[in-house]
Amino acid sequence: MLRHPQLAHFRAGMNHALQIQSRLLEELYTWLYPGDAKESVAVGSCSHEQTCEQNIFVVRQVVPVTTDGYISRQENIALWSTADVADFITMTAGRDQTPIAFHSHPSGQTVFSREDDVADLTFHGELARRYLRRQFFASAIMLPDRTLIARVVDPVQTFYQAEIRIDE
Repeated sequence: MLRHPQLAHFRAGMNHALQIQSRLLEELYTWLYPGDAKESVAVGSCSHEQTCEQNIFVVRQVVPVTTDGYISRQENIALWSTADVADFITMTAGRDQTPIAFHSHPSGQTVFSREDDVADLTFHGELARRYLRRQFFASAIMLPDRTLIARVVDPVQTFYQAEIRIDE
């Protein structure tokens, strides 16, 4: 298995997978579903591995956006400041890890919305500006039943669906 910080051999036809441990999934659920039926956000870092056929993003760490980090929260959208998680994002970039944004869909909507697209591309662009490099980014929705739906954003801001793998 090749390991490369920028996945230089990325091909659009490759499959993508997001791998997460069940204990991190439970932590995420606690943060993303605090009981108020409003969308919530957490960020994480992923190591990445590449085989001939697949890019695998392995979630290593997650942190929630704190209550003070939100500009506003509603059932279908959360506006938040990256300042709240800036230290974590800087650490992630320093380790050549891929950032990931998780958010909840309390309504149970099973697809990324147009607002999600805008938020992901904005966050991806901010990361590129802040760290002066284009890189991969991952994004995931957690549904009320703990199901994850994930995608990868490549350096030119194209979305690719990612398979979910949960490790016990």
